[in-house]
Amino acid sequence: MSTKAQEGAFALATAGGVIGGGGGILSDRQNPGQDDFDVLTAALRRIRKSLRTLVHFDPPVMPQEIHAVMLEGWQDANKSFEDAIEILSNETLREALVPQLQVAGMTGAVLAWKVQSLNFHLDRIDRVWLTYNQRPGFIERVFKFTKPGLEIMNSFLGSLLKAIPGLEVAKEYKEHVAAGCSLGEAMNQGNEV
Repeated sequence: MSTKAQEGAFALATAGGVIGGGGGILSDRQNPGQDDFDVLTAALRRIRKSLRTLVHFDPPVMPQEIHAVMLEGWQDANKSFEDAIEILSNETLREALVPQLQVAGMTGAVLAWKVQSLNFHLDRIDRVWLTYNQRPGFIERVFKFTKPGLEIMNSFLGSLLKAIPGLEVAKEYKEHVAAGCSLGEAMNQGNEV
């Protein structure tokens, strides 16, 4: 497909919310070879990786009691992500998923800005984790940059949950991790009850 044809296909896809399959209608401006199913799969993998990193972060960013529970629960959350990725990767299910994904706002231009926002926030989290050190104030930075990323993950998973069954466990796990981080932040500030 020529560049001009790709631009036309992208304009058509984003204007009408049509998603890929077959010829690969495009939705991700940063990687024009991906269709919306590829974009969704990559986004789920990124969310999964960020949650895993957060839960396995050392030192833990949540109270030890809840941290231990979240470590035990990771296997169930990971399975939920794997099941959703498998559904999105199944070519025979795609046609039936299209209308559900469109209603959920997980196609075309809407998906493109959601993924750009998700990546923007998760990039900030990644940078904080990569610069880990034990200097005073570091853990506050982790909380400061992690909270918005967790909110965006929640929004993304909530929308996708409307179209992909079985993602409930992953979304609830993320919510429990977020609550644990909020409690960890409060305790770090000396606000323990």
